[in-house]
Amino acid sequence: MRRLVGNVEAAARLDRDGMDAATRPLRVGELLTEAVGEFPQQSERIRLPSGDAVAGLRMWADPALAVRALVAVIENALALSPPETSVDVEVAVEAGEVLVAVSDRGPGIPEEKRDRIFDAFTQMDSSTTRSHEGMGIGLYLTRRIMQAHGGDVDVKPREGGGSTFVLRFQLLERR
Repeated sequence: MRRLVGNVEAAARLDRDGMDAATRPLRVGELLTEAVGEFPQQSERIRLPSGDAVAGLRMWADPALAVRALVAVIENALALSPPETSVDVEVAVEAGEVLVAVSDRGPGIPEEKRDRIFDAFTQMDSSTTRSHEGMGIGLYLTRRIMQAHGGDVDVKPREGGGSTFVLRFQLLERR
């Protein structure tokens, strides 16, 4: 409930004032740890990359906003995946960017709806019988946060079913 209210307030501020990201160097491992910490009851369902995969990896990001974006994507993945399955988080470096990918095992998103899911108050399933709650704000905020960072968020089908959301941040360095 706290996250939902925070997202509604953030969406209202965004639409009123726009968004500026106060970026600074951020360790990718710190981002992952803080985001997963938002899900103490479900943390065992979230599979993270090994420490070696993120060791020394830093990016430019506003820590609070980056965590909010990643939490929104993880929250959706947990809600859409069957309870006995995991949500996979992977990190890669590509063309000067840090890619943080979150894969779910949900129903997937039809190609014709992939761009619209980032619109405010839009949900893939808006029926009264849908199996998960939400207001359709999380992915809207995620896209706006990523754009304020000079990056973006993409969605693609996950091999074997489900979806993969990829957050793109500017790479600072890998030691």
